[in-house]
Amino acid sequence: MRSKLRLQSSTVIATLALFVALGGTSYAVGNTINGSQLKNRSVAGKKLKNHTVTGTQVNVSGFPKVPSAQNADNATNATNATNATTATTAGTITGTITGGQVSSAVANATNATNATNATNATTATNLAGHGFAQVNTTSSSATDVTILNDLGGLTLALRCTGGDVDIDARTATNNAGYAMSAVANANATNLTGKEGDFMIGQTVTDTTAAPAAETFAYQPSSTEVVSGTLISYDSAGTCSVFGNVHESS
Repeated sequence: MRSKLRLQSSTVIATLALFVALGGTSYAVGNTINGSQLKNRSVAGKKLKNHTVTGTQVNVSGFPKVPSAQNADNATNATNATNATTATTAGTITGTITGGQVSSAVANATNATNATNATNATTATNLAGHGFAQVNTTSSSATDVTILNDLGGLTLALRCTGGDVDIDARTATNNAGYAMSAVANANATNLTGKEGDFMIGQTVTDTTAAPAAETFAYQPSSTEVVSGTLISYDSAGTCSVFGNVHESS
């Protein structure tokens, strides 16, 4: 005798629930979860695998500026500013200066403090119409030793001759005037010279028993005068002459 299978309602509901549950799990496993299925701000950082998020996934332009780099935008040329601390007034330099140029400038400026007017002082004879010369010579020679070389056209030479000091004068201009006087032992001993007829090739000699003081003047033209005072003495056959000479025009 065949019996009939009678399903109770509770059994049917339980069976349906089991199939639904199994089917839902299969769906979840077989499909990838995308961003639209995630709730905003629902994934914590600790859920992410280390070193999986890189700059490719991150919009770095949205990050705020790093606090220590607030002034980095002004450091475009900071590589060349290693020694900028010592460049307080560097703003006045408009060009580019190389190390070689600096070294050269320093080398050429070593004595610049004392050379303010050096360009105009090449020779003293160009100093506003005035020339100066110092005479300081010692010689035991009986032949001429130049003590003044062509100042305004006048040349003087020294000869030491047995206790006497001879000073020879020569001119580079014709018709010049010249005179030298000597004082020895507080007495005028001689006066030698030419009164407007001192010619090229001539020699005017003043011989003085040393020690003595010689004063001279030379006039090569009506607008120029050379004058000076010399001291001369003989020491055991060695004669010395020293003094200053001035030219004006």
